[in-house]
Amino acid sequence: MKDEIPPSYQRQAPAVRHKLCNGFDLRLQELFVQVMKRPRHERRTAQKLYKQLVVEGYTGSYSPVQRVVRDLTQAEAGSGDAFIPLHFGAGDALQFD
Repeated sequence: MKDEIPPSYQRQAPAVRHKLCNGFDLRLQELFVQVMKRPRHERRTAQKLYKQLVVEGYTGSYSPVQRVVRDLTQAEAGSGDAFIPLHFGAGDALQFD
């Protein structure tokens, strides 16, 4: 309480990043772009992309791959905003009770 400088936390070692950052994140983005070019019924899931990365030497867990695929999918889908006209011509929109 009498110290002039309040105590602070100092890390002993740098924060551990997931193993996906070791170049596999770029490979995952490449695979995702290839998957999005395929027809919808032929697209691979995050699990299949994870298995492909494991074959290529990835030793990390599935969770980071799943998070990156989810973020890429949401970015691909866009913001979700849509234009809905609120002014209609005569006879275009009807309301029945």
